[in-house]
Order: sequence, then C-alpha cells, then structure tokens
Amino acid sequence: MELNTLKRHMGTVGRLIPALAIAAFFIGCGEPEDPSIPVEEEPEYELLGQAGTWLIAYDLQFNGDTAFVAQDLAGIMKFDVADPSSPMLLDTVGIVDAEVPQAVRQIRFLLNGWSRVILGFNDGGPVNQFDYPSFESLNSPSATGIQRGLFVYTFMDSVVSSYDQQLHEAQVIQIVTADSDDGINRYIWHRDSVEFQGETLPNDRYNVEYQIPVLKFNGESPDGLGKLPDPSFVAAGIGAWGVAIADVSTEGGVLGEWVGHVDTPGEAGSSVFQDSYLYVADGEKGFAIVDLADYTAPEYVRSVQEEGMEHVDVMAVQGHRLVVADQFDGLFFYDLTEPDNPLLMDHHPLRNTRAIVFKEDTIIGVTADYEGLLMFELKY
Repeated sequence: MELNTLKRHMGTVGRLIPALAIAAFFIGCGEPEDPSIPVEEEPEYELLGQAGTWLIAYDLQFNGDTAFVAQDLAGIMKFDVADPSSPMLLDTVGIVDAEVPQAVRQIRFLLNGWSRVILGFNDGGPVNQFDYPSFESLNSPSATGIQRGLFVYTFMDSVVSSYDQQLHEAQVIQIVTADSDDGINRYIWHRDSVEFQGETLPNDRYNVEYQIPVLKFNGESPDGLGKLPDPSFVAAGIGAWGVAIADVSTEGGVLGEWVGHVDTPGEAGSSVFQDSYLYVADGEKGFAIVDLADYTAPEYVRSVQEEGMEHVDVMAVQGHRLVVADQFDGLFFYDLTEPDNPLLMDHHPLRNTRAIVFKEDTIIGVTADYEGLLMFELKY
C-alpha cells in the first residue's frame, strides 16, 4: 500500500511540473506595462543644492534671491540663491551685544521698503530691530524666557505722534512673540514722523508700545505659534491643551484674550494656515488638521501620521503643497488638493530640521542643524 501511495503522489507531482513551468515562463516574461512588475517611480522632489554654515543653522528668510540664515552665535549668513543649485555665500554678519554675543534663532524681514530686519534671540532679549547691513540695534524690548515663535505684520493705522499728541496715519509694525516664561507678547512699532506745520520731522524715530505681556492659556505658555491672515489673531499650540486662538488686538481696551480652543491628540506646537484649515505640528501624533473657518469655534478634523512620524515640529505650506518635518525622520511632502485629506507624495531623510520656507511656489529652503542650507524643488 505504501509503495502504491508513493507512486500516486509522484504521478500527481509529475503532472504539475509542466504546468508550473509554463506559469513561471509567462510571469517572468510579462510586458513592461504589466502592473505586476514593480516600476520605480520618479521622485516628486529634487535636492538642488546645499551650503554649509559655521554653526547650527536655525531660522531662514528669503528677500528676493537672497537667503538670510540665522546661525546661532555666529550671527547671520547671507547667500545668493538666484541659482538654487549653487547657493553662494555673500556675507556674514555677527550680532554682538555690548557684553555677550547673542544666539540668533529667528529672523524676519520687513518687506516694505525699510532696510530693517527683526531678529529673535534665544534668551535675554528675544526681539531686536536692526538696520541692515550695519545691524545697529534700534530698540530692544526684553523678555525672560526662550522664544518659541515670532511673527511680523505691517499695516496702516492711526497712531498718536509724540510730537503733537494727535492721531496720524502711519505704517505700523506689529510683532507677536511666544516666550517660554512670559507667554504671548505683542509689540507695536511705528515711525513717529509726519509732516507737521510745514516741517518734515525726522523719519528714523520710532514709538514703541509693549502690550499684552504674559498672555498664557490656563497658566501655560505656548509651545509654538501659527500666523493667521488677520493680524488681530494668532494661533497658539499649547502642548497637551491643544490649539488656542488669541485675539491680540486692543479692541475695546482689552489687551489680549483667548477666543477659541480645540484639543488635539498630541502635543500641539507651531502651525500653518491655508484655506481656512490650520495644520498643527502635534509631536508624537503626527500633525493635526483643524477647521478654522470660525476663529471662535475651531473644529478638530483629523490627524495624519506616517510610519515613524513621532516628532513633528516644523511645517510650511503654500498653495497645494505642504511640507512637514519630523525631528528624526525627515521631510514629508504632501499634496493639499483636498485640504482636509493630505496626500503623501514623497519623503526625504533629514534630522533636526529647523526651518522650512517657500522661496517660490515650487522652491523651498530648509535649514537643519549641521546640514546648513538646503534648496529643494517640489515637482507636484
């Protein structure tokens, strides 16, 4: 019986071998368009060029074809990026206090015809206004903690001149910062120069107002800020509390108040706004999407988290392109054709991203600790 059983099994195997061979032949010789054959996809981005910095590269701002990189105690490096594939160093400017060099962490420009730059320091003086290229300090409101956000707005408003104590129309600089100790702070600067009694007053004098100090949410300082289209409001990531919306205007004599709040699954930090949606860096939970059509009633929509995305801390958005940085797992590129349903397009490995800034619709600059300045092209 055992011999006959073995013969039957061998006969069955023998009949299967030709069939298997024929199947293997056709599978192995499939047409190139056969979907069963893996085809390497074209990347949706390209690393165009890179330039090193002396120390850690922190914040980044573009002014036309010029990139300014805040690089800690080494001050600011200025690059020509007209050709993004070959950034060229133009100048390096050290920012030196009377006694101690300042660690430059954030940098903003006033693109309004003034040769002014707003710098944010790590501690001991988080906001300074400088005249470029001399970088002579014009004024320096102080705070006590580490800066976690800095936004600059410019607009026209009626302000009181110290010359005649009357209201005059003037261009106003509004600066909103997040301080680890002092919460949200708002500074108002304006030129105190008007044509008064036929005499043109000096145009280099400024009035400075320091307003809404120590605006905290349930006693907590923001971990990051999000710039909103209306300069009267700012989004603040309050860690485990989620996202809160602050009114930083002075309407009705109220100097700052919280008008909206929504919780997120992770630890909310900085955020970016596009088409009524707020995209929030949410730490170990990826990034959260918040419907912010109504500042007073934000709604949590959903969270997005790719494999390994557990330390999201930097984001940038322009048009339908969203770039998300994870501290250890690099850059994630998304298509926002559906704003509430981001589509992952590609990924680039990079550690300790500090800033992501759009130079153009498809060109971005990125700074990362000891990687310096990197220029990317997005192809979607």
